[in-house]
Amino acid sequence: MKLSHFLSLVAAVLALPACSPKLTSSITRQLAPLTAEDDIVVIDARTAIPDNAILLGTAKVGDSGFTTPANGTYDKTLSLVMGEARSAGGNVIRITKEIPPTPNYTTHRIEAEIYRLDDLSLLTREKENDTVVTSQHPDYAIIYFYRPGDTIGPLVKYDVYINDTKVYHCVRNTKAEVKIYEPAKVRIWAKTEAKTEITLDVAQGEDYYIECDVAMGIFVGRPDLRVTDPRFGVNIYNSIDTK
Repeated sequence: MKLSHFLSLVAAVLALPACSPKLTSSITRQLAPLTAEDDIVVIDARTAIPDNAILLGTAKVGDSGFTTPANGTYDKTLSLVMGEARSAGGNVIRITKEIPPTPNYTTHRIEAEIYRLDDLSLLTREKENDTVVTSQHPDYAIIYFYRPGDTIGPLVKYDVYINDTKVYHCVRNTKAEVKIYEPAKVRIWAKTEAKTEITLDVAQGEDYYIECDVAMGIFVGRPDLRVTDPRFGVNIYNSIDTK
């Protein structure tokens, strides 16, 4: 085999793992692994965990830096967490954070807790007993803006606008809420060396969560604004202590 062909083959083999999302985990308790036939239940952060569930650890899936969009779908990133859960003996995955792809990240990013629960029907019964929660503010909508303390570009600050009104000064470990009293399609935007803008259809009685971050730029970095699923956004927003 020619040396050039050999080197090309080696490079191709080394590149294969990098095309997949990056999984990191912290398993603090190891039980007997599950088989492919064993059920795994996936729940969101709003679902309470029964007291007799055993926490085995946590898992996190992010962009490897070379992940292709086809390999970064929600199903494929979740399958990595499910594989880790099976290896640890866990049959419940509680997703605590999920961020969809953005122009700077080609994969769904997931953070999750892994549990072992002997009676999965406890989760089923709990869901059956769930009641519909009516809005606590039917006459207006609330847009929650937040920037966690662990984001990149810690020195980059910017102002966030709704249409032409400044509503939030974005620095790390801060949050703000804005009430909208009429249904409307609003422009949410911010600008540093470049401008980022998203459009949001606002309906009365609804809650919206906007995570504000910094994306890579040429000199300073540019605003990264993304709408977060309320199931996960509420937990991140409430975890930010601005004192």
